[in-house]
Amino acid sequence: MNTFNIRLANQSDEDVENIARFQMACAMETEKKELLGETVRKGVKHIVSKSNDYYIVAEDENEVMAGCCLLHLQFSDWNNSYYLVLESVYVEASYRGKGLLKTLLTFAEDFAKEHNNISE
Repeated sequence: MNTFNIRLANQSDEDVENIARFQMACAMETEKKELLGETVRKGVKHIVSKSNDYYIVAEDENEVMAGCCLLHLQFSDWNNSYYLVLESVYVEASYRGKGLLKTLLTFAEDFAKEHNNISE
C-alpha cells in the first residue's frame, strides 16, 4: 500500500489546475460530459477561497497530486449543527486500488472530529 500525504488544498495555481483537471475527468468518466475548463477553474477557485467548504488533496511520496475530494459543510436544522458531506471525489486512474480513497475518508473523519460544530 502506498503512503499518501493528505492536506487542505490552497489557492495556488497548481492546486486549482489539478483539481479542475480531476473534476473534468470525473465528469467525462461518469457522465460522458465535457466541462468547460475555465468554468471549472473558477468554481474550484471559489471553493478554495471560501471558509465553509474545503478541497482535500492527496499527494504521493513525490508530491504528485493523486486524488481529491470536496468537504462540504451542510447545516442541519434538525440537529442545529453541521454535517460533513463528501462530494467531487476523484482518484487518478494510476492510483486506484492503492488505498487512497480510504485515506481521504479517514482524513475527512478526523477533520470532522477536530471541529466541534460538525456532528457525527
